[in-house]
Amino acid sequence: MLTPCPSCDAPIDAAGLAAGVCPACAGALVACERYRIRELLGRGGMATVYGATREPDGARVAVKVLVPRAPGDWLAWDLFERSSRVLAGLSHPALPTVYDFARAAPARLLLVREIFDGGTLAERIRVEDRRLTVGQVRRLLEALLQLLAYLHALVPPVVHRDTKPSNIMFRTAADWDPVLVDFDTIAAAPGQGTGLTIVATPGYTAPEQLGGDAGPASDLFSLGATLLFVVTHVEPDALPRAHGRFVLGDALAGLDPRLAAVLLQLVEPDRAARYAHAAEALRDLAPLARAAGAADEALLPLAVAAAALRDAPTLIRSAAPPPTEVTAPAPAPDAVPPIRAEARQLPSSWARACSMAALACACAGCSARSAVSVVRTCPRRRAASRTGLSLRMRPIMPPLCCRRVSSVQTLRDGGPFAR
Repeated sequence: MLTPCPSCDAPIDAAGLAAGVCPACAGALVACERYRIRELLGRGGMATVYGATREPDGARVAVKVLVPRAPGDWLAWDLFERSSRVLAGLSHPALPTVYDFARAAPARLLLVREIFDGGTLAERIRVEDRRLTVGQVRRLLEALLQLLAYLHALVPPVVHRDTKPSNIMFRTAADWDPVLVDFDTIAAAPGQGTGLTIVATPGYTAPEQLGGDAGPASDLFSLGATLLFVVTHVEPDALPRAHGRFVLGDALAGLDPRLAAVLLQLVEPDRAARYAHAAEALRDLAPLARAAGAADEALLPLAVAAAALRDAPTLIRSAAPPPTEVTAPAPAPDAVPPIRAEARQLPSSWARACSMAALACACAGCSARSAVSVVRTCPRRRAASRTGLSLRMRPIMPPLCCRRVSSVQTLRDGGPFAR
């Protein structure tokens, strides 16, 4: 496979890569003056990730290069720059180590971080079909709760907004110590945002986040949904629900009832009934760690979970038919026309996300016309593609607030940013 030049995007063959010089622009294949590009690790959307070595000690690192390719990519640029600066100032065992961050001409952002050889949690469960022991599930949950407790205790809190299996990586193939990556979606600090950005992954996103109100409890919902995926090997979006709550039957029967109760409270759709802080969930898990014994090493009975989910009621999944049109309330006689949205038929989860996005837009009170689009990433190809839904915005009320919806991103398996 040809490797794109980090400076001009020209394709480079193996010989050019070995020589360390781009044949098109004659530039050295070096990032931030001391990281020599050695290989292409991945490419998607606006970002390209390279494997590199640090000079002079030869340490392996990952170099992520972001290049805007369309007029609307300024938002992704802003999110990437903000998240990189935030991440560079943090230190936690479950966070990637950032070595460098810089701007480069022409119009490129470079982030240099540690490299991961252990793959993602999604790959381990979905592709390798790995089964965890009860103790591994508990320790994985505790490690990520401790990370969220650290992030949410910062001033201002760092809210990730997209915790999911594909954003959890491991440093080596043998370890189960998680590292949360892809901070491009973190919420802006109060007073620093340029608009309302809604980030959503069907099945993993808390209900209030679909309305633009993401907070620490939203990250806890996403973490709980991630652990449900680990336990059941079923995507949360495919799990049955009743009135928004997961209906799992005996799918959690292999867990300690106290651990199962913690998971269910993490994914409680009513934010008032959910854990408000990671420390509260850690407190409820503490007795399990102290009482850990032989039962902790038992593998989860996936066959039982699969049967329980197969036999679970299916009436819930179709409780709300997928809307094909989203229409705002009828305006007063002297009001301007309401929002109208025309869309092709979408799966129910996508339709729910789009409906909530439209409601959030309707509350913006923005006098300027704007466009909202939902970006869907194929879980197989990992390539962003438009779903075909667009919302043509017009004001429906006098401007009661200054918020403007600047982007709605519905993400699946990594979103528009390459890892």
